Order: sequence, then C-alpha cells, then structure tokens
Amino acid sequence: MRPIVLAISMFVLNVAAQAPGMALAQTGQAPPDFDLAYVLATASYCAYAVGEADADHGEKRAVQCLRVAAARDSERLDLFRNIEQDSVEAFFDPGAPENAYLLIQTKIGVVLAFRGTLTPPISPDARFPSAVADAFAKYKEREATMFASFISDWKNNFMAIPDPAVGRHPGFDAAWSGLQAHLIAKDCSPTDCSKFLSFVSRLQGTASLRLYITGHSKGGALATLAALDLPGLIGGDIIPVVYTFSATKALTVNGAERYADAAKNMYRFEHQYDIVPNVPPDSTLSPFPAYAHIGSRTFFAEAQPLQPSTEEPVHGVDLPGDKDRLAAATLKLLPSDSQSSFFDLAELITSIQRLSEIDCRSLVDNHFVIFANIQALVHAQHAGAPTTVTEANLNRSFFYTGLSDSEGAILWGYSQWCYALGAAPAK
Repeated sequence: MRPIVLAISMFVLNVAAQAPGMALAQTGQAPPDFDLAYVLATASYCAYAVGEADADHGEKRAVQCLRVAAARDSERLDLFRNIEQDSVEAFFDPGAPENAYLLIQTKIGVVLAFRGTLTPPISPDARFPSAVADAFAKYKEREATMFASFISDWKNNFMAIPDPAVGRHPGFDAAWSGLQAHLIAKDCSPTDCSKFLSFVSRLQGTASLRLYITGHSKGGALATLAALDLPGLIGGDIIPVVYTFSATKALTVNGAERYADAAKNMYRFEHQYDIVPNVPPDSTLSPFPAYAHIGSRTFFAEAQPLQPSTEEPVHGVDLPGDKDRLAAATLKLLPSDSQSSFFDLAELITSIQRLSEIDCRSLVDNHFVIFANIQALVHAQHAGAPTTVTEANLNRSFFYTGLSDSEGAILWGYSQWCYALGAAPAK
C-alpha cells in the first residue's frame, strides 16, 4: 500500500464520524447561536496555526489568522478585527506536541480553542520561510514512518479501553491533563505562566462576559473534558459555553450519563459524510466499554434543511448508532461495485480501507467541511435565504481556500491538505 494510502487509511480508521441522521437535537435547551458558532469555528480553525513550526508556537500566525478572517467577513467576525498578540496565547505540550490550544481574550469573554489532531498547518507559500522549511523537513521525516506522531496519537485514541470508574477516554483525558497543568498553573515564572487565569479573573461577577470552549475533531473532545473540569478548578460561578465541530467522543456511556446535566451548555456540529464523530465507537461497534456523545447536536445533511431530531440525544446523551451511520456514509462514498452490506465490523473496516484508497478528498474534506457549512448557514440566515446546507460555492469560504494577506499565505484551507499529502489537487 502506498504511503499516502496507508496514511489516509489510518486517518479513516482512527479519526473515523457521524453520518446520516437528521439535524438539530432537542434536549430542552435553547437552540445554538449560529453567529457564535461561526465565531468559534473560526477560532478552532485558527488554532491549527499552533505548533512546532514557528518559534513562537504559532502565536503571531494565529493572530494574523483571526485578523484576516475578520477582514474577509467584517460584519460577522468583527470580534477578531483588532485582536492584539497580548490577548492571545498559543501553547502546545512539549512532552506531547500533538496536544495544543489557542487562548483568546475578546470583548465578549475568553475563548479557549483546542487544536485538532495535528495536520500540516502551514502553507507551502513563502510567508514564513524558515518555519515552512523546518515544518516540511519534519513532515517528510514523519512520512517515512507514516506521520508517526499523528498515527500514534490516533492509534491510542481509537480503541482505548477506559477505566470504568473514570468514564473517560484515557488518551483524551491524558492529553487534557497535560494541557491543564500549564493552563491553570500558579507556581510558575511570569514568562512561563499561561494567560488563562488572568483572562478568566476578569469574567468573575460579570454576567455579560463568558468562557467559551471550542475545538475541532480531537480538539472537540478536549473541549468537552475541559468544560467539565474547569469550573471546579477555577472556582467562582463561571459556567462554560461549549461549541465543538466534528468532535470525537471523550466519555464512555456511563461517563456521559454521569455528566448529562452539564450538557445543557454544550453544542455539537457534525456533517453527514464525516466519519470522525463515530470515534471511539459506541456499543454497535465496540467489544469494549462503549462511548457516547453528550450535548445538543446540529447535523448538516447534504442539500437538506436543518430539521429537529426526535431520536437523540436523550437527557443529553446520544443513543447508539455508529455502525449504521458509518456504513451509510461509507456506502455513499464507495463506488457501487465496491459496496458491501456491512454484516460485521471486519467487513466494515475493510470497506473503509478500500474507501481510503479511492479518494483522500472525500475523507479529509468531509471532516473539515463543517466549518464551511456553518459559515454558509450564517450568511444564508442573514440574507433571509433558506437554511439548506449544500457544498456549493466552497471557493467563497476561507476555511476551504485558506487565509492570506499582502505578505502571503497564513494558514492552509482544508482543500489543500490532501494535496500536501500527495493526492490530486482540488478542482
């Protein structure tokens, strides 16, 4: 199997997400604020600037990402227009650089955006020449072992067996613990301390300012765990508002039920043909203790309007159904002569592997298109247009095309990522 095929196979098997269902889950809470979702999706996207490529951990580039996004959509993203570097922190765990976050202080509160599983976050354009050269050298080296940090990260996360007493995914919980140690550290030098506690202190007693926690993919799982723990760690009466995008599961079924009351401020956004939210698997796929999502889900189905779901979640916890959703998504993407009936898990995995050999774009793009979906939905709503979600006009989305300014590229759009791995460029 070619390196690109193996890499994408591992991506599918280990990052695999939720497919057919309907749309907006009802849990007795208010519907999501789509304008806020767009803001937090932008923060989650810019969090991909954080990492080893830049000497400052990507802090300057993250600020530029936010500012240029605001310039591209000044009406909806004005919040980020005048962001200064003093209002931002970019951090990755030195012992586990695949775990990272972007912290932003804004006029509406504090945004904590966890980065998703590491993909090449930089552009091949000459915007950051030394960082680009260094990063590509590292990625070429990793490619020899199939992106070792990427693959080992997801190997650990796919079929991890949880401790029933904890009710959490051990890989995600360990990743969150490593970031948490820096985030709330008090015994540290001024140059080593996180800005988080000082930012959060300004929220105390101010009803108009909130703590927003967000993330894409694995970052969504970390955001969920952070939202459950931080109120107890920072004290006060701060209740985080959580928006995640194409998130993996962070809790077992028992853990999800235990935290169901906290789900009233949690909102998830998923796309029909993204297979990542099915990881780790629920009871329909897993021989181990099963996992479950919590919170209200907004589901984007191709060319369909948003519709209320009457099936999930129940009391904030999703019902099982990963096998059917994963099979339906895979059947949609496989050629008709490659389709199977998915009678067992081995057959389903084989089909996913075959899918990975067919089209990187259909896998990776479907994992990131949720950003463009939300952007298009917000624009449609404010234009008084129907809220039907399609994948038309993606070239209008900076999530798809990337962000650049007069000096060159700042951050890749997701349409470029498969091309970086050796797949055909997007048409």
